[in-house]
Amino acid sequence: MMIKKYMAFILAAAVAVSVMAGCSDMPTEKKEGAASEAQKTEKKELVFWIRGSENENISKVLSEDVDLYNQKQDGLSNVTVEFIPYADFITKYNAAFAGGTAPDIIDTGEIALRVNLNQHEPLDDYIAQWEDKGEVADYLDAGYMEGKTYGVLFSPSTYLFFWRKDYFKEAGLDPESPPKDWEEMMEYAKLLTIKDGDNVVRGGFSVDVTSNQAPMLFTVLARQAGSHLYDDTTGVPAFNDKGGVEALQYILDIAPYSKLHTPAPGANEPVPFIAGTAAMGYVTTETISTMLTNDPSMKEKIGVAAYIPKAGGTDITWSGYRLYAISAGTKYKDEAWDFIKYSMSEERMRAKMETADVVPVRKGLQKEFENMDEFMHPAMVKAVSVGECYPKKEWASSYNGIALRDAQQEALYGQKTVQEALDDAVDRIKQDYNLK
Repeated sequence: MMIKKYMAFILAAAVAVSVMAGCSDMPTEKKEGAASEAQKTEKKELVFWIRGSENENISKVLSEDVDLYNQKQDGLSNVTVEFIPYADFITKYNAAFAGGTAPDIIDTGEIALRVNLNQHEPLDDYIAQWEDKGEVADYLDAGYMEGKTYGVLFSPSTYLFFWRKDYFKEAGLDPESPPKDWEEMMEYAKLLTIKDGDNVVRGGFSVDVTSNQAPMLFTVLARQAGSHLYDDTTGVPAFNDKGGVEALQYILDIAPYSKLHTPAPGANEPVPFIAGTAAMGYVTTETISTMLTNDPSMKEKIGVAAYIPKAGGTDITWSGYRLYAISAGTKYKDEAWDFIKYSMSEERMRAKMETADVVPVRKGLQKEFENMDEFMHPAMVKAVSVGECYPKKEWASSYNGIALRDAQQEALYGQKTVQEALDDAVDRIKQDYNLK
């Protein structure tokens, strides 16, 4: 289905839903008084949608937030949790909002589509009166779009640079020092690569080609090379600019010294760095944490940095977002905000960093978090401090989905030049979203 047709359907469905008020013979004065009295005693039932499985550590601590919050309400309000699988979230939320059954509080990773459909409540008036606003001020931009704030960041994801110290030592490199910039990263990749004929047995670097993480590396490199990924004036995609071309060309240049990650759709194939077939690469912290849980001895063999900069480029990397949002359709906006404030409190943010290894967005907790794990946490805090997610645009799902993945594959396999591949990807998104 074309995206523009899909958008039209969602808009039409949302408009079609209405709530009819009942009639009564009661005089106006008494009706208002009765409603006011009923409101005082009404138990407010709120629904909170959490993405993922209840077995995930972040889900466990969010559920604990809910349980503790409910205990403090003296029966006046109650929050109920529903877990929505990642793969089903967009479909379920579209259907729920169109049907008038959207949750009151949402754990979301994207706001652009929802803002364009008027499905998220602006939070600026609440934030202005929030006593803890100063503690989280550095991260409020994550939920900011078109002049208003529609989400509060509670769990940033990080994508760090890792290297194998033992492989560095084998190649005569300093095992304690990562490459200082792109140029040195290329030199190291060549020295670290082991080939059997034309076959790369062990890559000096790791390049994702078909997995969901494929757009992350391009995004990091393109932004470091100066690309904003979209036009600041019109908002249309522009990752085919000079910075985008330089980023994709760098991926092509380092690919011969890399182990390519090309899993089949749905395949649970470890990234080359985890499999031991790549000496360097960007990897999510969740993936590394799982590796270290399975084999703690690996902690002595790997090094970590927030990112490898481009000489003279922009200090920036990728960071994913999990934000609290409030449904524009809820009648319990104040209560929803009250829960968000509680979940963002120092006590509950400390629980998140201890239970789920979440980088705290409260600046007063960051040094404590760094001291918890001096191996990885300082790099995580640094990466989040300069991290950006994918563009906060309606077309972002196509950018971090098939459009960019196709462009990378077309360029890597010589089907198109770098410029042609990126131009075609941009044109494809413009056509799908009716952009000029």
